[in-house]
Amino acid sequence: MRIYYKYNFFQYIFPNLNINASYVEEKDYIINLATLLRENDSIEIRDILNKVTYSNEEIKNILFLKSLLHLNQENVLDIKKSQYNTSVNDNQMLKFAKLNNIDEKLIRTFIQYIPSVSGKDVMDKMNIKGGPKVGEYIKQMEVDIFKELMSNESYQFKYIKEFVNYEK
Repeated sequence: MRIYYKYNFFQYIFPNLNINASYVEEKDYIINLATLLRENDSIEIRDILNKVTYSNEEIKNILFLKSLLHLNQENVLDIKKSQYNTSVNDNQMLKFAKLNNIDEKLIRTFIQYIPSVSGKDVMDKMNIKGGPKVGEYIKQMEVDIFKELMSNESYQFKYIKEFVNYEK
């Protein structure tokens, strides 16, 4: 990989993209690319990878792994939903997280986390009809569930279907 840096090959392969110089080689090329290109805008990455004929699945996988760099308790539901459109497996997420210094507990909790709140649950519990408020409540409830999972030191995850003290 050093030869690529020495002769600046990456600028020919991925023109106009920043290449992560602290990169450590991994056997999985999806993890490699997500790590190499981590400092770039997702739209730019998508455009360049499309031009150099990567498949849509490969691009989605690379961009999903890159999104893990921004994973936190507040955006967990959005990132989890994007995972469902990929073929990234748990092992790839763990390797990517390790290479990119993502908190291990955060990534392990994310892997175990399964969104469980439905619109019907919210409407029944909150006694409201459909609308944008339902989505807001779902997101907040899922954040609370994820926070509960994060606070569980034994990693014995139980998924919460009860919603406590939500104001309308």
